[in-house]
Amino acid sequence: MSKARVLADLVAEGGELADGAISVSEVTGAAPTADPTFTGTLTAPTLNASTGLQIGGTDITASAAELNNVAGINTNVQAQLDTKKEEFTPVVVTANTTAVADRRYFLNAATITLTLPASPSAGDTVSLSEMGGNADNIIGRNGSNIQSLAEDMTIDTAYASFQLQYVDATVGWAIAH
Repeated sequence: MSKARVLADLVAEGGELADGAISVSEVTGAAPTADPTFTGTLTAPTLNASTGLQIGGTDITASAAELNNVAGINTNVQAQLDTKKEEFTPVVVTANTTAVADRRYFLNAATITLTLPASPSAGDTVSLSEMGGNADNIIGRNGSNIQSLAEDMTIDTAYASFQLQYVDATVGWAIAH
């Protein structure tokens, strides 16, 4: 008799496994246990030539190399990625401009005033690069402190490059690097 036929007989109505459970008495050579009843649900991965590997009915399309790249990660990767800031959007400035948080401003003229955002939130960042060789551009504070001072900032060094990050109402905008 084939193995498939034996299995079919076991699970058929009236067979030993028809009720979906295996009792200790039905297992030969097994050591007795204190609680032989399994009450959980077991869903094993399935491999089917037409669908490939599935877990819970969902096709797994990642390659072995891709799965190995995430070996050992035990947190939600997407949630971590969602918290990361995107690369700053570059903006070339040749006249007075009001800045928007999370932008990179390239000042390319003399006597430009770049006014900081009016209602910043902690963590907002403005990146600045004086690329025109000028030493007379102004960063307007727009009501918030800059480095704990209630005054505008003068960029008096040609080709200076740095970031300002909003900390709180007391510090205001601080040089980040």
